[in-house]
Amino acid sequence: MNHKRDEWLSHLLSSEPANRAQAESALRDLYAATGLPAPNYFFWFDSPFKTVLAMILLTAVKDSFMRQMVAGLERIATERKLLVVVREEMLRASSQPNWDALARVTGESLSTGVTLSGPMPAKSIHAEVTVSRLKLYSNVTDAVLTLMRKIHFRGQSIICVM
Repeated sequence: MNHKRDEWLSHLLSSEPANRAQAESALRDLYAATGLPAPNYFFWFDSPFKTVLAMILLTAVKDSFMRQMVAGLERIATERKLLVVVREEMLRASSQPNWDALARVTGESLSTGVTLSGPMPAKSIHAEVTVSRLKLYSNVTDAVLTLMRKIHFRGQSIICVM
């Protein structure tokens, strides 16, 4: 048991570069298996904090609570600078001319099951993934282990946007 724990901790704490092509391919396969259209964009970040900021920025487009959170973050100089960096990275990766254009091309949120304000998104990728995973494997353990071996982000974070 400790061997498995140590193995997963080493993955979690690894700072090795991710195999981005493999991870993006696995995510496209995951979306296809759930019957969802493949993401149009993959946004990679070098820290989980930037990923959280990107999710807040994307969610703020349609969520008033998140808009208030962005407004609060923009009052703090260091966070304001980081929000600018995250927006610029996302614009560069998406080839969109400005933030409004990027906001227009993003799809509906695929809920993680948590919403802070407003209605729940119409779809939850977690439900589709779970059902599809169960259909592909004879047991859940094999499904989880296979997916986790295929998607190793290695200390980096990714956001998929449809």
